[in-house]
Amino acid sequence: MQILQIMISVKIILDKRSKKKNGTSSLKLRIVYNRHTYYISLGYSVLTKEWDEVGQKVKSSSKTISNTTHFNALINNEKQKTLNLFTKLDGEGQLDRMFFEDIKKQLSKKHTELRVLSYGKDVIAQLKEAQKHGNARVYDTIIRSVRNFLKGKDIPMKQLSYAWLKNMKLGICLKVIL
Repeated sequence: MQILQIMISVKIILDKRSKKKNGTSSLKLRIVYNRHTYYISLGYSVLTKEWDEVGQKVKSSSKTISNTTHFNALINNEKQKTLNLFTKLDGEGQLDRMFFEDIKKQLSKKHTELRVLSYGKDVIAQLKEAQKHGNARVYDTIIRSVRNFLKGKDIPMKQLSYAWLKNMKLGICLKVIL
C-alpha cells in the first residue's frame, strides 16, 4: 500500500534471506521512504509455503499457526500502526523535515514489545520487593520452565495463546516421561 504521494510504501514480507533451523523465515515490515528501505521484525516466523506474498498474509491452510484469521489481523494491525505514524507525522508537517534515521527511531519506539521472560523477571523482582517470597519462588519456577521450553529464547507476549500453552504443557510432559 502506498500513501503520501508515493513517498512511503509499507508492506508485510517474509524475509527469506536467512532461514531458521526449523525452516521458517521472519515476518517483517518493509518500509520504503524516499528510496531508503528499513525492515522491522514483527517477532514471528512462518514457513515459506504458508505465506501468501500477494495478500501479505498467512494462508488459511497453515499448520503452524492455529488461528490464521487472528494472526493476520495482528500483523495487519502492526502495519496499520506504522501507516498511522507516517500519516500523523505528515499531518503535523514533521515528515518533510525528518531524516530517515529519525523516522527509524520513531518506528522503533512504536514496535517495542513486551517479552515473556523479561516480564516474568520483572514480576519476580516486584514480588521479592513486596516480601512475597513464596509467590516469587512459584513464578520463578514457571519462568524457568518457560525458558527451558523456549531454549532460552525470549518471545513477544502477544505470541502466547491457548494453543501455545498446550504445546508447552505437552513438551514438558513428554520431557518428564522420557
